[in-house]
Amino acid sequence: FALSNKIPLIGVCRGMQMMNVASGGTLYGDIPTEIGTEVIHRNNGEVYHEIALCDTSTLIFPIETDTIMVNSWHHQGLKIMPNHLRVIARSFDGLAEAIVMDKSIHPFMIAVQFHPERLGKDNVIHQTIRDNFFKEMKK
Repeated sequence: FALSNKIPLIGVCRGMQMMNVASGGTLYGDIPTEIGTEVIHRNNGEVYHEIALCDTSTLIFPIETDTIMVNSWHHQGLKIMPNHLRVIARSFDGLAEAIVMDKSIHPFMIAVQFHPERLGKDNVIHQTIRDNFFKEMKK
């Protein structure tokens, strides 16, 4: 509904995976067994790992840094993505950690594999996503 009606949309964790699949992409069903990464994406407790920003999009991340620590609770990840989704951050094993949709398809669709809401309301990533989302909602 939100995609077809151009309603601003944020996907978090499984939401990012669902956006990819709904757009024609595929997933790794189990990251540890399918790609054998050393990056820990899920454990029994809260896990953090570093991600590298690979795009100048400021919808999610501040531009003052090249890498950011994020939390992680997933064992699935984006495998094949359609052309209208663009990766703007990756973990060091190459998995997409943040994506945006081409504006010609949807004016505001961003998604992250981590949980910005659990980073705290004062976290710059949480604030950036929230502020950009509400700004877009007012249009």
